[in-house]
Amino acid sequence: MITRSPSSTNTVVSSRWSPPFLSQLLTWGALVYGVVLRLGYYSTNRSLWHDEAAVTLNILNRSYGELLQQLDYGQAAPPLFLWTQKAVTQLLGPSEYALRLLPVTASVLSLGLFYHLLQRYASRWARPIAMTLFATMGYVLYFAAEVKPYAGDLAIALALFLVLMPLSDRQFSRRQQVGFSLLGAASIWLSYPSVFMLAATAVATAIDTPRSRRWSQLQNRLPVYGVWLASFLGLYLGVIQNTLEAGELEAVFESRFPSSVWDVWWLVDALGRVFYRPLGFLGIPEGFAAIACLTGCIWLYRYQRRTLVLLLLPIGVTLLAGYLQHYPFRDRLILFLAPFGFLLIAEGIAWPLRQPRWWGKAWGWLLVAVLLVPVTWRTTTQAFQTDTTPLFHAFAIRPAVQYIQSNWQESDVIFVESRGRRPFQYYAQRFDFASDDHILSDARLPAAADVSVEYFDEILTPFADAPRLWLFFVLQSDSLPAPDDLLTVLNDYFQSEPLDVLKTSNTLTCLYEPASATP
Repeated sequence: MITRSPSSTNTVVSSRWSPPFLSQLLTWGALVYGVVLRLGYYSTNRSLWHDEAAVTLNILNRSYGELLQQLDYGQAAPPLFLWTQKAVTQLLGPSEYALRLLPVTASVLSLGLFYHLLQRYASRWARPIAMTLFATMGYVLYFAAEVKPYAGDLAIALALFLVLMPLSDRQFSRRQQVGFSLLGAASIWLSYPSVFMLAATAVATAIDTPRSRRWSQLQNRLPVYGVWLASFLGLYLGVIQNTLEAGELEAVFESRFPSSVWDVWWLVDALGRVFYRPLGFLGIPEGFAAIACLTGCIWLYRYQRRTLVLLLLPIGVTLLAGYLQHYPFRDRLILFLAPFGFLLIAEGIAWPLRQPRWWGKAWGWLLVAVLLVPVTWRTTTQAFQTDTTPLFHAFAIRPAVQYIQSNWQESDVIFVESRGRRPFQYYAQRFDFASDDHILSDARLPAAADVSVEYFDEILTPFADAPRLWLFFVLQSDSLPAPDDLLTVLNDYFQSEPLDVLKTSNTLTCLYEPASATP
């Protein structure tokens, strides 16, 4: 019979709940919760909004070869992303679930990749904090179920960082030269920002390699860099240049570039905006996040200087491209940099938590209360909701189109205001509306104060003889009129009550008889 003394039992219990084990447990718990949030948000199957529908129409209505050409509706996306999306829709159909399958898969994979990043580069107590931020921040979570390439950008950035950065001071074997050449070349066609990640790894190699070995290191890597450069030039000359020549994207992004190389305010503003988007902090937490990030940088500079340099390199390379007016350093376009920002913030929270004095720990717990608790609560309550409680965009368009279809008569006509035309085109295609049944207008509904009978007289006069006219509006902005106020103006214009009305969280659908209206 084996007996244990009380002291041995206490040793077992204390080792079971030791700091390393507890840190690992919390990190895994945050990772699993991140998976649950992403799958839950994906399962809500919200309606496509404008940008998603615009990309989707290109994917559905073009051949693989035509997807290499300038896209319609002012859209731009990497060719391999478009091809993969098209292949998925051909296999599974054009539903929202099929269209969002690739982004949600990439987002779930990024959780695992971020976990490995933390194991290699983060301190013990920064790991669960960083994983919680990455798993629950609403802006990152939103793109897990968005028909856009940004979730893929993030996953590819993490993969390239994890594969190439640890080898920055080593020479590649022949097999690695071939493998990394193909990896980089394919990444460039699948994710535009991968160019910056590859450039960051090249800079890291130049920094880490001793001066005596730099020439031999360059010779070893030159074939790999040559393949990357050839792939990028092929993409730029064959695809990107055609998109830029249209001028639509340049007009959109013009205000996001510095006015000159001396525009220091742009630099300060661009870095400050990072904490709002893509990191997702808003209001007071935004300032606390900036302080935590700076604190994390200071701690890493003192104790893990090489890690700090590696984490800042992708940010610095992308910022330089923005400063040179080649890539907008804003919002979703730099979502792929969010993991590095979360890690720096987490180190800035973990450092005071490790301090022996009470005021240090108090500051650390205040950061936890301000930066983690509200975000986790808000995301949890919103991620499992449908169109009525969106994380960001959630146009409840599908129910409206289905309602029109179920109440459709042969002589009906649909007028679609410009904010809803791309999603309506997608759903009309899915629900087999004939192309001549709906009128997609360029007219945009003005602010609430400017909506009047005279406004509708300008845009609806051509439909004066229509037996039945459906009107479809997307009201996604607080500046637009409320549905009831809009109906009041429409009733005055038609001089009658609508035959039918459907209100969703951000759409208004109404049916009138113009031909029977009182003159």
